[in-house]
Amino acid sequence: MKVRRFEGEEILLLAMPRIKRVVAVKPDGTVVWQIIGPPDVPGMYKSRGEYNPTDMDVSPDGRVIIVDGYGKSLVHLYDRNRNYMKSFGGKGKEEGKFDICHNILVDSRGEKPTLLISDRQNNRLQHYDMEGNFIGTIDDQLGRPCAADIHGDVLAVGELDGRVSLYGKDYKLISRLGDERKDRQKASNQISPEHWHEGDLVAVHGCTFDVHGALYAQEWNVHGRVTKYVRVETP
Repeated sequence: MKVRRFEGEEILLLAMPRIKRVVAVKPDGTVVWQIIGPPDVPGMYKSRGEYNPTDMDVSPDGRVIIVDGYGKSLVHLYDRNRNYMKSFGGKGKEEGKFDICHNILVDSRGEKPTLLISDRQNNRLQHYDMEGNFIGTIDDQLGRPCAADIHGDVLAVGELDGRVSLYGKDYKLISRLGDERKDRQKASNQISPEHWHEGDLVAVHGCTFDVHGALYAQEWNVHGRVTKYVRVETP
């Protein structure tokens, strides 16, 4: 889920893999628009069941970008009126391909917006322009990245292997959070609270900043766990 301002109002963006759609709703739950099912392109999907979108974002000019993370690892671009434009990616390990493109984030910090895509099973964060052209790999030493968010100049990437990585506007690594205890149990949704350690993350599946710059790491865990990091200024 993302919060975005679209056509002058605040909306929530929701990806729903099991029911094969993405939805934009107002904070009161009123549906603004939705895109149901995969693009109607012959041969792209053999059946609707192959399509399982895991995330979407909206560009400053209103375009919609959807990642089919639990499906065919394709990225689908739509114009501001939700008309289909093109797709790119697909399963693979080479540059420009994905193995579970779990998360999509529009990065508007530069002169032109770009796309950041979490390539989970390939353990990397990929960078694209808004037309879907590959720019480069930002980090290929991640632990199954699942989520990302930006506050100010700082990019946070949440990793299923129990970590959050922070980068500056230049995509240079600032620090990694939550993996200080190297022998900790991680990357499982069954680890019970008695095995948790304060400040040590287990299985990050979502991360977001609040308006003050505090960072929240949401974990994939049957018991439920959210860890808050407060930004402090160094002396």
